[in-house]
Amino acid sequence: MNNRIRKLPDHQLHFPHLDTFLIRSNHLSVIPDDFFGGMKEVKVLDMSLNDIISLPKSLKLLTKLITLDLSGNESLDEISILGELKDLEILKVRGTGIKVIPKEIGQLIKLRLLDAGECYDLSDVTPGVISKLTWLEELYIGTDEENAVSRLCLMEIRKLKFFRALHFSTNSNACHLFPEGTYFEKLQEFFFQFIDIDTERFLLQSDFDRSKSHLERRLRIARSKFPFKMPIKKLFQVSDGIELDYIQGLDNIIPDLYGESTIDKLKAIELYSSENVSCLVKTTIEDEDATKEKLFSQVEQIRLHDLKNLKLLFDCSFHYISLRNLQDITISSCSSLLTVFPLSVAQGLYNLRRIHIWDCSSLVVVISGGDEQTTVSDIEQTEDIEIEVGIHDANIEFRWLARIDLTNLPQLKSFYSGDSTIKYPSLKFIQVKNCPSMKSTWGHGVDDMLNVDDTPNLDDTPNHNFTPKEGELLPIEGELLL
Repeated sequence: MNNRIRKLPDHQLHFPHLDTFLIRSNHLSVIPDDFFGGMKEVKVLDMSLNDIISLPKSLKLLTKLITLDLSGNESLDEISILGELKDLEILKVRGTGIKVIPKEIGQLIKLRLLDAGECYDLSDVTPGVISKLTWLEELYIGTDEENAVSRLCLMEIRKLKFFRALHFSTNSNACHLFPEGTYFEKLQEFFFQFIDIDTERFLLQSDFDRSKSHLERRLRIARSKFPFKMPIKKLFQVSDGIELDYIQGLDNIIPDLYGESTIDKLKAIELYSSENVSCLVKTTIEDEDATKEKLFSQVEQIRLHDLKNLKLLFDCSFHYISLRNLQDITISSCSSLLTVFPLSVAQGLYNLRRIHIWDCSSLVVVISGGDEQTTVSDIEQTEDIEIEVGIHDANIEFRWLARIDLTNLPQLKSFYSGDSTIKYPSLKFIQVKNCPSMKSTWGHGVDDMLNVDDTPNLDDTPNHNFTPKEGELLPIEGELLL
């Protein structure tokens, strides 16, 4: 592998006992027709990431082959010969030039995994092929042909007894052409991407894919318009991770995406560059009277970026919000955002590990000191969001919070505007950078940071990086001495 090989011998290589042959990541364009004639015991063959134009005739002699990887050979567009490899269980043709999955692939009745992802010219799957792959467990398929969705025969997977995972990528416009049917909701694992492949092709193997490997049901839509049709709405209801980029017309997560449906499966929320989004939850009194469940109770990660109309996260009664499983929240370039957590929501952040907020030019406080402000209009009428909530708010303990990053927040006055004692028993690192309005006030209560050390005062210095110091209750009003 990775040997810069450009040419193979034009005769048979006699390796009668060879069971694994790897020639990936070279510069091969031609495989001589007789090349594999002397290695008929091979069970694993990897020819991925070359420039192979066509497959050699001798490939069909490898009847004991179990795993074949042809991924990344962009000029390879004909794979009918593979129908002779009856023992094949894993076939990868990701990123090749195939335009059709031919009828011969239906002869591979032992196939458990078929990877045809990122095949941008793929426009057709021969009818009946998928349903014949009776042992198929995983299918990866991708195309840039938005009108090809109906010809990919995806609904045939409902006939497969052992099928469990579908990864499907296509053009963003195809989300409005997605076939009716309910089978996808029953899959153990799926990852649907509806994106502008020409502009976001590099994101097909993005951090969203890798960092969400613990999620089983993911949905990503980019550069599309809200509202979505029913098949997509049903996918939202059963997805545990959603990413929405550049969605026109979307105002919120609830009720726009979920209506009255439960969201007890949702674990990760990512919203990017959707200019109409004003909040995550917007409900009326009537909606709240009908709501029995706690919203977002299973959410572990929230990422919000470039939502210019986002003023607050929850435009509703906070009684219905639970972020008890939230571990990581990242908010950036949300220029209208005024505050992040109300007090009652913050008190339920039992598993929070990390807070990262930057480039939010209107943010005044991270945790507001009370729950009086329940709507956007309430917040806008409060000049500096330093709420009087009496002598004692209920205390807050961020048991697992280890890192706080606050960067480029010109209006930020304090981390917390109430009077509670906040305990940070696991806090290891705080960064406050380019927050000129936060000169001396971390908060108005008492902060218990048992592990912070080497902490400077908050003064006119633009950057503050410090880690907790052991064993001190901190007076926060006035000069901050951590």
